[in-house]
Amino acid sequence: MRFPPEFLDELRARLPVSEVVGRRVQLKKAGREWRGLSPFNKEKTPSFFVNDQKMAWFDFSSGKNGSIFDFVMMTEGLPFPEAVERLGRTPLRPELARAHLLYGEWLRRENRRTEAREQLRTAHRMFVTMGAEAFAERTRRELLATGERARKRTVETRDQLTPQEEHVARLAAKGATNREIAAQLFISTSTVEYHLRKAFRKLDVKSRTQLAHRIS
Repeated sequence: MRFPPEFLDELRARLPVSEVVGRRVQLKKAGREWRGLSPFNKEKTPSFFVNDQKMAWFDFSSGKNGSIFDFVMMTEGLPFPEAVERLGRTPLRPELARAHLLYGEWLRRENRRTEAREQLRTAHRMFVTMGAEAFAERTRRELLATGERARKRTVETRDQLTPQEEHVARLAAKGATNREIAAQLFISTSTVEYHLRKAFRKLDVKSRTQLAHRIS
């Protein structure tokens, strides 16, 4: 069974790796990452790390790493299609998004702006995905108060590159092949091609050379 790249990207966007992994691994915040004991080996010192920004997890004790799909496949013994279907049935959690918002608001009032931005970015992404416009706008205003620039989702901003499209485009502009980009971002080459097509159309370019000049 094949899944549209946009469907897989939507799952990645709406399901933070820390949330998926956190159902099996007790995670603790460690800077910009989350840390916990490996679910693949018995250990006393945590060597398992999750990075929501990179949409990936890394297990240094076993050398395993991957995306939310890889984690479900490895820990539950499922083939890729079943892992995708299981994650696809995961309901959006408004209460989780609101918890990120409230914590971010509190951190901002405590003048802990860097930490506040991290919580508020997560909340904003989740609210936008859910279509909760009022909460998304409230979160956007909180982000602005921390010094962040969070734009409204207008027609104009929707025509601009998404974070994933920009990430793929920048790697391509630096000379990385589709296979290299896929390996670095833990996505398929078809997903890389999908994002590049959208980036080329939005930026009105026809080659990687033009792309490099356009986003440099």
